[in-house]
Amino acid sequence: MNESKKRTYIVYLAGPITGCNDDQKNRWRKEFKQIVGKRRNDVEFHDPTEWSTDWKPLRETFLLRTVDVVVANMWKESIGTTVGIMQALDLGKPVILIDPCYLNSKILEGLLGDKPARSVQEAADRLNDLLDRTGDVFVQKSTGEVVPFELTKLVASIQTACAAAHIPEDQFANQISRAVLQSLETSADSERPVPTSAIRGAIFEVLEDYSTSARYDADIRHLAAAVKREWEKKENYKREDAIVEKTEADLAAARAEAEQYKELWMAAAASRKAALPSDEPSSGPSSLRTPRLRTLEEAVRLAEEKWRDSLEILPSARRSARKYDKWRDADKVFELLDLLGECAFERMVDKSERQVGPTLDQMLKQRQRGFEYAPTESKETMDRYGRERTFSGRDGKQWVCKQHLKIGTRGGAERLLRIYFCEDPATGRIVIGHVGKHLTTYTGDS
Repeated sequence: MNESKKRTYIVYLAGPITGCNDDQKNRWRKEFKQIVGKRRNDVEFHDPTEWSTDWKPLRETFLLRTVDVVVANMWKESIGTTVGIMQALDLGKPVILIDPCYLNSKILEGLLGDKPARSVQEAADRLNDLLDRTGDVFVQKSTGEVVPFELTKLVASIQTACAAAHIPEDQFANQISRAVLQSLETSADSERPVPTSAIRGAIFEVLEDYSTSARYDADIRHLAAAVKREWEKKENYKREDAIVEKTEADLAAARAEAEQYKELWMAAAASRKAALPSDEPSSGPSSLRTPRLRTLEEAVRLAEEKWRDSLEILPSARRSARKYDKWRDADKVFELLDLLGECAFERMVDKSERQVGPTLDQMLKQRQRGFEYAPTESKETMDRYGRERTFSGRDGKQWVCKQHLKIGTRGGAERLLRIYFCEDPATGRIVIGHVGKHLTTYTGDS
């Protein structure tokens, strides 16, 4: 593991101070610092004797929040030291107890779950082992950042689950935390950080083992099962919160995108308005007045220029318009192409603003004036003549155009015209494949 990731551990040296002489207060602390200092260079000490003349309970409580380990030398009974040990356990801090005089406090041993060290040397050995084990494990956060594993955070998380399960015993949380750390130490690769998902998995495995294994008595299994349920709830809440946060972020991005598209559409509309002549003020794309047109090809070209954002005129449409040269009412054809461009434009704006507007079928059926709209062709016609209605784009993509606008039902090239098209589902644009003669149908075969 990269040495740059190494951390400095802070150790608090707790023990009786009030009513003690200088040797009683300082000698064991000095000895402990010397032993640890010969082995390691990654430990700093908080020594309350350095500020004992200004000692206040609140100051000690604050310092306990900042340390990694508490070493408490209970060489005589001390209410202050006992309170400090209990505060440290409540904060999820590992505590190494030294009991050189064999006071054998059942309360402290019960809280800690371990037999106390009998000497300063033994306590220093335990600290060294604890820091070595913890220092071998590094965690990779979801952001990719790699940080040293902190037992304190693990204990605090398990304590939260214990509290939710109405289990006040800190000893149980510490016991579970030690088992999780042991599992991580066993499985962790010193060259690779442990992902946070692996830590969650180790917690679930330990709680599952404690709640089902016959190695533990019924009371322990009951406590572990209760904590496991609360931990699962917490993880579910975190997943739900993540989903909500992602949804909110997606919604904000969608709104920003909608505003961007709206500005683009409005700019495109203004551009079209400026491109064509008009005899009177205009309030939108559909009110633009058109000049007198002579040929179908002119109508197709003008519609393509006006609605370049919402219409795609395929080469086949221009060819068919050019060949149908007997048609005389080019203005009428432009009117229909203009309608298709306007409908596509409105639907694209609705889509960009995440609004549900009318479908293209609904829009064309509502606006039929001097033409007839057919939303599809019969199956028989498509089976026989579907190739006539399949057109190639500039990129080689094939478009099947079954929708069509009709002018006239009988007569020759001067009275009969069809515009075949389809809607691009990806962009909302209308693709025009044919402008001109009536394509062959099954019913008439003509």
